[in-house]
Amino acid sequence: MSNHFDLEFLTDDPNLMKLCMEYWKTNEDGEFVSKITDIAKEFGISSVGLGKFVEGHCNAYSTEIFCKTCGTPYFYVNRTDYQSARNHQNKIWVCEECQELERQEQTIKQQTLEESKRKIIREKFDLKIRQTIQVDSLTLENAVYLLSLARSCGSEDFGHAKPIWTAAEPFAPSSNFAFKVLKNLGSCSERVTANEGSNEVG
Repeated sequence: MSNHFDLEFLTDDPNLMKLCMEYWKTNEDGEFVSKITDIAKEFGISSVGLGKFVEGHCNAYSTEIFCKTCGTPYFYVNRTDYQSARNHQNKIWVCEECQELERQEQTIKQQTLEESKRKIIREKFDLKIRQTIQVDSLTLENAVYLLSLARSCGSEDFGHAKPIWTAAEPFAPSSNFAFKVLKNLGSCSERVTANEGSNEVG
């Protein structure tokens, strides 16, 4: 038997151990020596399901393929699995346990990232700390802008506003002009906040 894998026997029965060794016996090129039909005939059992029968009495661990993360050797299920793995032995392999740990880590990272984004949004757009714009403080230009924005995105009772990109009709003739309008209204809000702060100090 070549050293492409090690056998771990799950039985003390000498006859079953011999069967397992015959099933897994390979030459120096990694090719199997005995045919399934010949093994079944020699041991007086059916060739159908022989691989499954052998799997129940021994484990075949690769001496060439290991998990890139934890170093666990690859476990060959049967001859077909062995031949397939041998043909792709240069491919990076990660065992099921390490794959599950990696999925859990990715899930935690994604959840942490999403929570961080939500926290930033809550802090930046918290209505409790936003100042109310006084209508009489608006210039005529900004008053027109605000009215157009409210008609386009506001609800009928002006209790809430929809996102700008969901509006049925644009409130500005172009995206550049819409950006200018929002920038002006944002600056207006900042000026109101600053004025109220200076009034409190005075």
